[in-house]
Amino acid sequence: MEKRKEKAKAKESIQAVLPILFIVLLLSFTVAPVSASILLEFMIGAVFVIIGMLFFSMGAEMSMSPMGERVGGSMLKTKKLWVILLLGFFLGVIITISEPDLQVLAAQVPSVPNMVLILSVAAGVGAFLVVALLRILFGIALAPLLVVFYGVIFVIARFVPDNFLAVAFDSGGVTTGPMTVPFIMALGVGISAIRNDKHAENDSFGLVALCSIGPVLAVLLLGLVYPAQGSYVAADVPEAFNSVELGRLFLSEIPYYLKEIAGSLLPIVFFFGIFQLVSIQLHKKTLIKICVGLLYTYVGLVLFLTGANVGFIPAGNYLGTVMASLPCPWILVPVGMVIGYFIVKAEPAVYVLMKQVEEKMFMKVTSVYGLTEAAPGMTATRIDDSFEVRCNTVGRDFEHTEVRVIDPETGEECPVGVQGEMCNRGYNTMKGYYKNPEATAEVIDKNGFLHSGDLGVKDEDGNYRITGRIKDMIIRGGENIYPREIEEFLYQLPGVKDVQVAGIPSKKYGEAVGAFIILHEGADLHESDVRDFCIGKISRYKIPKYIFFVKEFPMTGSGKIQKFKLKDLGLQLCKEQGIEII
Repeated sequence: MEKRKEKAKAKESIQAVLPILFIVLLLSFTVAPVSASILLEFMIGAVFVIIGMLFFSMGAEMSMSPMGERVGGSMLKTKKLWVILLLGFFLGVIITISEPDLQVLAAQVPSVPNMVLILSVAAGVGAFLVVALLRILFGIALAPLLVVFYGVIFVIARFVPDNFLAVAFDSGGVTTGPMTVPFIMALGVGISAIRNDKHAENDSFGLVALCSIGPVLAVLLLGLVYPAQGSYVAADVPEAFNSVELGRLFLSEIPYYLKEIAGSLLPIVFFFGIFQLVSIQLHKKTLIKICVGLLYTYVGLVLFLTGANVGFIPAGNYLGTVMASLPCPWILVPVGMVIGYFIVKAEPAVYVLMKQVEEKMFMKVTSVYGLTEAAPGMTATRIDDSFEVRCNTVGRDFEHTEVRVIDPETGEECPVGVQGEMCNRGYNTMKGYYKNPEATAEVIDKNGFLHSGDLGVKDEDGNYRITGRIKDMIIRGGENIYPREIEEFLYQLPGVKDVQVAGIPSKKYGEAVGAFIILHEGADLHESDVRDFCIGKISRYKIPKYIFFVKEFPMTGSGKIQKFKLKDLGLQLCKEQGIEII
C-alpha cells in the first residue's frame, strides 16, 4: 500500500512540474532565449522541486494534517471559549511566523522593518483565525463576513500609498503557503467536530479565506503609519560558467534553507509537543509516524525551496525581462495565464487542499470492494448508480468476472438475500501464494473461486452488501451471530457515536455478545437503555449480554480497529467492574 502511495505521489509531482518545464523550454528556444547556464540551473532546480514535492506531500499527509486536526480537537476539551480563542490566536501567529513565504514578503517593503512587518502580518492572521473559529463554532455564514471585511479593506485602501497597496494584497499569499494550508485547514476539521449538525463539515472550510484578510489589513494599516520610501530591487541573476560553480550555486543555498525551515518547523513542533504532553497523549506508533512525517516535510521543503529559488526564480526573472522587452509585449498575457495555472498546480499546499476537498465536500463517489488476491477488485458501484446504491452497497461484479455468495458450510451458492462468503473467479484472481500451495488451497477451491473471508449478501438488482467477517462471527450455544448486523442496529440508538461488537468467552454458551460503545459528547446512556432499545426489535440471543462504554477502540498504527483485542478488553473491563462471567 505504502509503495503504491509513493508511486502515485511521485507521478503527481512529475506531472505538476513537467508542463512548467515544457513551457520554459519552449520560450527559451523561441521568443526568449536564455543562456545555457540559466537553462541548466532551471533543469536541475526542476529535479529538486519534483523530489521536494514528493517528500512534502507525503510528510504533510503524515504529520501536518494529523497534528492540526488533533490540536483542534484537543482545544475543545477545555470547553472554555476564551481559552480556545486565545490558543487559536497564538497558533495563527506561530504558523504565520513559520511560513517561509513571509520572509520573501518582508524583503519587498524597505520602508518597514522586517520584524515589524512579520509580527504585524502574523498578528493579522492570528486575529482572523479567531474570527474563523468563531464562525465554525457558532455556524455563522461565510459570505457576509467576507463582504464586510473586504469592504473595510477597500475603504482603507483609498488612503494608502500605491507601493503598500500592491504588497498588502500580495501578503494574503502567506496563508496559502506550504506550512499554513495543511495545519490551518486540518485545525478547522478538528474544531468543527464540536458540532454535530449536517453543515459542520462544510463550515470547516473558509479558514484560509478569512485568515487571508488579516495580512492584507495589517499591511494596509502599516501603510498609514510608515512613509512610502525606497523600492524593491530584484536580485541579480547568478550564472555558472562550469560544473563546479553550478554545484556551488545549489550546495551553498542548502545550509541556508536547512536553517530556515528548521526555524519554521520548530515552533510548530514545540507547540504540538506541549499539547501531546498535556492533552493529546497519542500512542507511540502514531507519534512515531508523525515524527517521520515531519522529517519528510523538512527534507521536502528544503529541496523544494532550494530548487525553486536557485533554479526557477533566476529563469523566471530572466524570461520576464526578455519578454517585456519584446516588440509584442501582449504575449505576456497568454504566457502568464498558462504559467500561472501550472505554477499553482505545482504548489505543494494545493495537494493538501485537494485532499481536504475530496474528503469533506459533496462529490460523487463510487466504491470498490476487493482484496489484494483479487485486484483491482471484485465489485464496484458505477457513477450512474443511485445515491442509495453507492452509499449502501459495494456494487456489481467487475466485467468478465464471477462473484458468488457461497454458504461456508455447504459450499453451495446462496440465494438472493441470504448471507454467505464473498467469492470471486476470473482474470483478477491470483494464481496462488508464491511457493505456498497449502495456503493457496485454503483460499482457492476446486472450482477456482477465491474465498475472501468476508460475509455478504446479494440483492435482487445484483448489488452486493458486505455484512461482516467470518472470523468475527460469534457462536453462542450453536447460534451464529454476525457482529456487523448488531452494530448497524445499535447505530440507530440516539447518542451512539460508534460501536463495535465482539464475542466474550462464556462458560455456558461458549461465547456471549459484547458491545463496546463510544457516545457522542454530552450523551447520557446506561446499559439498561441499550437493552431496552434492543428488546422486541432483534432476536433475544443477539441482544448484548455485556455492554461497555469506552472512550476509544484498540487501534493499529494505521488507524484500523483491532477487533481481536476487544475480547481481552471485555474480560479486563468485566474484572475491573466486578462483573461475573457466566
